[in-house]
Amino acid sequence: GAAIVGLSSDARVLIDQARIYAPSNRLTYDEPIDVEVVTKRVCDIKQLYTQHGGVRPFGVSIIFGGVDKTGNRVFMTHPSGTYKGHKATAVGAGRETVMAILKDEYRENMNLKEAISLAVKCLVKALEVRQLQPRIKIAVVPAATKKFEMLSESEIGNYIKGLDLSK
Repeated sequence: GAAIVGLSSDARVLIDQARIYAPSNRLTYDEPIDVEVVTKRVCDIKQLYTQHGGVRPFGVSIIFGGVDKTGNRVFMTHPSGTYKGHKATAVGAGRETVMAILKDEYRENMNLKEAISLAVKCLVKALEVRQLQPRIKIAVVPAATKKFEMLSESEIGNYIKGLDLSK
């Protein structure tokens, strides 16, 4: 899965390239592509656009997340074409707030429900909004299935209702 901050049209072009590259890799190597390989491919394209005249750099940061043979992976790309792996991260408005919460509350051994609750808490605190449910979409890639799944609005609503915002 991917989350973006910046020009959505630029993100669409890059995500489309990743969608083409991933099945091509599967056909070539007969195995699913690693999250880092997809991230690196997108960053190679981004970096190429910083070197040539007549084109502008891509104005988007993308957070790629997924599960591959090495486990759960999260990478953040920058418009320059660099990327970095993280255990948890944020980009865009409210990043400082989210990173402070993650620093205090993120644990490596969190289960999926705890991680989703923490992500929803970060959104609520960073955006300073209580009525997030219709505005947010949440996707997960459970380690057991390695399949991209979107949560329903009612599931998201249950996480919002269950928040402890006292911390």
